[in-house]
Amino acid sequence: ERLSARGVPAATMAAWFFLACAPCAAFLATTSVVTFDLAAIPLLWIGPLVVYLLSFVLAFKRKPFAPAWLKMLLNWAGAIGLALYLMLSFQISTPAWVSLPLYLLVLFVLCANCAERLSAMQPGRGDELTFFYLVIAAGGLAGGLWVSWLMPVVSRSLLEFPLCLVLVAASVGLADRMLGRGGVGAEVAGSTAMKGGGWLVTAGALLAALMAVTVVP
Repeated sequence: ERLSARGVPAATMAAWFFLACAPCAAFLATTSVVTFDLAAIPLLWIGPLVVYLLSFVLAFKRKPFAPAWLKMLLNWAGAIGLALYLMLSFQISTPAWVSLPLYLLVLFVLCANCAERLSAMQPGRGDELTFFYLVIAAGGLAGGLWVSWLMPVVSRSLLEFPLCLVLVAASVGLADRMLGRGGVGAEVAGSTAMKGGGWLVTAGALLAALMAVTVVP
């Protein structure tokens, strides 16, 4: 297997990077949706930030928060997120007290699944652990730059939201395959999540392509 810096396999480093990039991008995309297009409420951005940070706190505590139902909810979170984005795109209004909790729930499931897999792939050695945190810091930075700097130049819509759903599904699928090979966490990877992630990627990609054609650049 091809090795990268410090002897860490390139595939492992890529999984670390994208598992950190995806939730950060999803957090910023959700913040954009709820603050710009959903409701003009002061300090509303604190909600997505708390959800994002909480998902990592739960995943990296001494006894990680990794219930089976959380992995099963990943597909449902993707479907709900896509439905919310379609409703927003076609100006189908829903009360903020309904939409906001759904957006936050979707964000928590997405971030918690990525963070749980990052925790499962965390190395035990000190030098590799330092490199692990450097890689996930770079992934978070890349996700932030993508949503905050690149996407506003590419499109005036909130196209980054469905693209983040695709990115999360692809990152989780990659991590599950790696955990299934390595033994650590293989028993919790589950074929259902991997198969479900496949249709989520497909559905998200089709939606993103449709919106990219119809949106004004």
